[in-house]
Amino acid sequence: MSRAASPTPPSGTSFRRSLASLLIFPLVGPVLVSLMLTKTAEDIAGTERTEVAVVGREHAPALMQFLEDRRITILEAPADPVAATEAGDVDAVLVIPDDYGERFRAGKPVKLDLIFDRSRQSAMATVARVRRNVQGYAGQVGTLRLLAHGVHPDLGQPLVVAEVDVATAKKRAAV
Repeated sequence: MSRAASPTPPSGTSFRRSLASLLIFPLVGPVLVSLMLTKTAEDIAGTERTEVAVVGREHAPALMQFLEDRRITILEAPADPVAATEAGDVDAVLVIPDDYGERFRAGKPVKLDLIFDRSRQSAMATVARVRRNVQGYAGQVGTLRLLAHGVHPDLGQPLVVAEVDVATAKKRAAV
């Protein structure tokens, strides 16, 4: 009759490693998860300040105020915006043309250039935030212009897409 071999006690080094894993990970893990979730929530909420260099900011004071109200810091523009962006000195440069004021007052569209380097992933959050806020400003101005002319703003949006999510809570949790 053969006897089953009795388990050998772990060696000192592996025992200490196992004990450390058992004690440290349950304590440190929740802290790390909490930090990651907080960082993600801040990114989504946009609570962090974003910096963007602006060429011609004196031409669009209301737009500059709009951006600053949304926690976007306006920086002095570099002498060469393209070179500064390529070098990574700035994430993005917003260029406002000299004729901004006259075109804006005339109700004509104004083309703003947003200079950035798509290969720099670290800059893409800044680019997206600046673009989203400039478009938000444009939307507000467009709505006010329509109202000033007695046109209901909904007239400009003849179609509205309503999203109907059929995923169950179980499916959403899996994602």
